Amino acid sequence: MFLTDAQKQLIINIDNRANELIFNRGTDQELFEYIACIVIDNQFKQILKSSKTEELDTLCEQYTGFHLIMKLVEQLAFCTSQGIMPKDSDEFLSYWKQNGLGKAKPQGDPITDQLNQTMTSALFELQKIIDKDLVKKNDFLSIVKIFLNGIISTSVDLVEHSTPGSAEILYADIEAVAKMGGLRAIKKQQLDQGSKNYSVSNIDSDDITTAMNYVGQELSTTLSKVIHELPLPLRSLEVFLRGIEALLTNFLNQKFKDPHQVLDDFCEHVHMALNDLESRVKHQEIQH
Repeated sequence: MFLTDAQKQLIINIDNRANELIFNRGTDQELFEYIACIVIDNQFKQILKSSKTEELDTLCEQYTGFHLIMKLVEQLAFCTSQGIMPKDSDEFLSYWKQNGLGKAKPQGDPITDQLNQTMTSALFELQKIIDKDLVKKNDFLSIVKIFLNGIISTSVDLVEHSTPGSAEILYADIEAVAKMGGLRAIKKQQLDQGSKNYSVSNIDSDDITTAMNYVGQELSTTLSKVIHELPLPLRSLEVFLRGIEALLTNFLNQKFKDPHQVLDDFCEHVHMALNDLESRVKHQEIQH
């Protein structure tokens, strides 16, 4: 099944609303009333009717709020099949707990499930801090930054201890997620593209030419920034080239078994690219 734009937006809206009710002081009664509205929505009915089980499982993995709503809808259907029509949230949630459906987990690998549980617990603990009014509202941003930086730093240190050299990779990935606009933006891109893949550049997975140019531009930008961190006498094209030499030497030595052959091929490609650029310039001059 291919979701329409309206159906995609409905799933995102459901996910947002569910997360808002869970993490932004929503009540059980509000959640119950929202479920009652969802089950009679024609677009939602169409998604359930036309989607395959594996498709719904994928959506539940990508959207935790949507997954929760799906489980509550299942519980409501179970109650109805038993001739039970809960009138309020207490009655509804009591049936959930009695039948063990509240313990259901998203279908996925055990590690991901455990991580999701851990992060959910951490978010609830942060919510408790907010509810206790231990900090003033104008201090809240700094508290959240300390909380997030603590999680990131501790996690990176833990991985770096077991896998040396991984810290740079983790921090780079975190930066990429931040550029995307966070996990919510990534989920939206995944849903729009019908794939679990995502990228900040939004380049097609088979577009090697655009990818090559993108990486080159990013490296050039980074080098240009770094050169201005040096003392003024060292901010020269000579040092720029020496920096590229150091980068290339270390990269080839660490990543390739035959770095000299790779360098020869690399130089050949650079010569070809330079010749191509020269030809383009001459062609433009002739046209003008």
